[in-house]
Amino acid sequence: QSSFSTKIIVGSIRLVTQITDAALAGADVITVPYKFFSQLANHPQTEKTIQEFLEAWGTVKSSA
Repeated sequence: QSSFSTKIIVGSIRLVTQITDAALAGADVITVPYKFFSQLANHPQTEKTIQEFLEAWGTVKSSA
């Protein structure tokens, strides 16, 4: 048995999909370029859920 403790570090990310791929492959650390942070949260379901939340909040707020 080895005495080494190994972690997988992924760098040189060029596409947003590589971030997901690295995470699914079990990477311990992923160095993500700043320009990709906003793209990570950009998903149609995210936008739909935020809109539903805002509408529900507006209903609660107006009835208070």
